[in-house]
Amino acid sequence: MNNVLFSKKKIVCIVLFLSVYFFNGFAQDTFLLYMYSQINDHVEIKNVSAINRILINNKHSRDYDKLENYILMKSREQLVMNNLDLAMDLCYIVIDNNLDNFEAVSLYTSIERTKREKEERERIEKERAQIESIKQAETIKKDTEKIQREYQTITNTASGQRVYLDQDVDDYFQTVTWGLGLGLASFSAIIDIPQVEGFYGISVLGNVFYRSEVIHAGIDVFAAMALSSFSDLDFLPAKAEANLNFAFPKLAKYLYYRVGVVGFLSYLGEESFLPKQFLTPTAGIALKDIGTEAFLFGLNVDYHLAHLYNAEIGPGLSAGLNFFIRFADLKKADVGLIIGLEDSFFYTSNGFQNHAKINLSIGVWNND
Repeated sequence: MNNVLFSKKKIVCIVLFLSVYFFNGFAQDTFLLYMYSQINDHVEIKNVSAINRILINNKHSRDYDKLENYILMKSREQLVMNNLDLAMDLCYIVIDNNLDNFEAVSLYTSIERTKREKEERERIEKERAQIESIKQAETIKKDTEKIQREYQTITNTASGQRVYLDQDVDDYFQTVTWGLGLGLASFSAIIDIPQVEGFYGISVLGNVFYRSEVIHAGIDVFAAMALSSFSDLDFLPAKAEANLNFAFPKLAKYLYYRVGVVGFLSYLGEESFLPKQFLTPTAGIALKDIGTEAFLFGLNVDYHLAHLYNAEIGPGLSAGLNFFIRFADLKKADVGLIIGLEDSFFYTSNGFQNHAKINLSIGVWNND
């Protein structure tokens, strides 16, 4: 009887012991799962301070080592995901709470080295990108300067868009161009040593040109007549000229060759060595249409050929400089001010005569 009772008590004790053991194990597993879940949530939002509090609050727990190991595992996961700062922070809180965790120290050192290497690669890559950017900017600058040297910039006044044209391209978009000018103020002086006489008058000028890629050819004419003399002379001088012009834009786009004829009425009295009517053929060169859309200038030099067939006349020369300042663009034509400076020289065995002239004209031209 006693043996049976003792056996029953023994069985009950074993059952109670096993129940308590398994209950404690279950409770422990439940606690760890809860802690792991909390750590996962805090890692997700990068709340390292909350994970640190978990370690502090469970410092004396028998599962503390498991919590440290789990945090180190999460640190390795972040390392693989290249979240180096978060991986280092997770290692650091483990070390901060337990300096004897050499695994955490080793992992922290490894992550720190990886981070330095990454930062060095990023620095080198950034410097390389900066160097490439500088090189690209220099290339763009050089290309822009080259374009500005080798090409002309034309701006569409309506859209503002810029177009770059080769410097050697023909500037003229129309086959035929023309120009007219009316000089309402023409001041001239005739120097016939020892006399110097001044005059005021009017002038007219005009030109028409044919333009192609191979040749520019045309005629320009000019005439001026004095209306009054500053010395009250009875005779008032006049001048007229016409010139054929040729240019080969492929060779020299602004250079023109000229042949023409010029006539003067320059009688000043019996002591003047030039005949009252003086006519001479000319040959020369000119530079035309140099400048911008709003400002152009040109110059010409013409040699007088009358001395070739008139022994009494010596070599002569005419030179002119013209400026055009645009006031208005009327689409079909431009309107502006023409300023002309001209000087003609005549030589004979008897003396020297100089005709100087300043012309102010209102001009209309279609030079596109």
